[in-house]
Formats: sequence, structure tokens, C-alpha cells
Amino acid sequence: MLLKLNQSNLAINELRQAAHLDPYLVEARSALAQALQKTGDKDEARRELESVQRINRERDAVSRALILIETAAADMKKGNTGKAIGELREAAALSPELLEAHYQLGLALGRSAEAESAFRRVLQLNPNHAPAHYQLGLAFAARGDHTAASEFKLAVELAPGLTEAHRALAKLATTAKDWTTAEAHWTSVLAWIPDDPAAHANLTVVLKARNRPQ
Repeated sequence: MLLKLNQSNLAINELRQAAHLDPYLVEARSALAQALQKTGDKDEARRELESVQRINRERDAVSRALILIETAAADMKKGNTGKAIGELREAAALSPELLEAHYQLGLALGRSAEAESAFRRVLQLNPNHAPAHYQLGLAFAARGDHTAASEFKLAVELAPGLTEAHRALAKLATTAKDWTTAEAHWTSVLAWIPDDPAAHANLTVVLKARNRPQ
């Protein structure tokens, strides 16, 4: 009897360790609940079973949300923007921690307060999401908010290959007649897209302006 009890305690400790290392490992949690039930620890067994049920609900919600995101993408291609937005809102509500649902919702909504909220939610979930910083920068720039530059800068720091953010910074610098900064960002665009005709043309304009006598 003592040997069996020791073996059960050893198994429980191993299963607890597995659940600690991977809180979403339902197989370990289910086995732990069974082992705890056998040793008479019914309260902890019940808590583990509740955790298993919660995880399964979350996984089901994520699966349904991903299907909605795919469906919304297809609807966007067909021009059914309103329907796509509804599907993306549902996806974000189903799985609030699913970053992609909020990001795609922000893109679908265009320039609006709700879109900004969606991108802010993305950054709450992942502060290093460069495309969300870029999209917020576009929203700020559209209403003349000077903090747009900060968002674009964050975007290129996090993702140097995000050429659209370099392009946005180059345009802001050109407007401000900051030729050195404009040159740097148009050059960055060309480092990633060497045959970009617009970047070549804009860089030529900037270089001429930079070398023009003041």
C-alpha cells in the first residue's frame, strides 16, 4: 500500500511539473486530475478538470475565430467589406487574445476610431508588432498628429524591412525639408526594393534639394 502511495505521489509530482512547464497541456492536466482523484484530493482534482474544460473552450474559440478570419479574407476579396468586418468583430470577441483577429479588423475598418482601438489592442498583446505601429502612424498622420513619426520610427526599428514605414518617414522628412533624413529613408527603401521607380525618383528630388544652395 505504501509503495503504491509513493508511486502515486511521484506520478502526481511529475504531472504537476509537466502542467507547470506547459499550462495548456491538457493530457497532463487530465491525468493529474485522475491521479488526484485516486489519492482522495478531490478539490485539486476538480480544479484541474475545470482547467481542462477552460483550455478546451479557449481552443475551440480560437479555432472558430481562425475560420472567421479566413472567411473574412475571402469576403474582402469579393468586396463584401461590411460582412467581413462583422466576421472579424465576431472573431475578436470569440478569442480576445488572438492578435490576428484584432489586426485584420483594424485593416478592414480603414481610418476610424474603432480601427485605432483594434491596433492598440494588438500592441497590448504584442508591443513589438511593427505593422500595428505602422498602421497607427498612418492613422495619426491622416489627422495631422505629429506623433505619427514616432510610430513609424518604432516600426522600422522593430522591422527594418518594413519599407512602407521607411517610405512614410521619408515623406514626412521631405515635407519638413529634412533632406538628410529623407535621403536615409529613401535609401533604405531601395536597399530592400532596388527597382522601385518611385523611390528612385524621390531620392533624386531629395538629393537635388539637399545640394541646392540655400
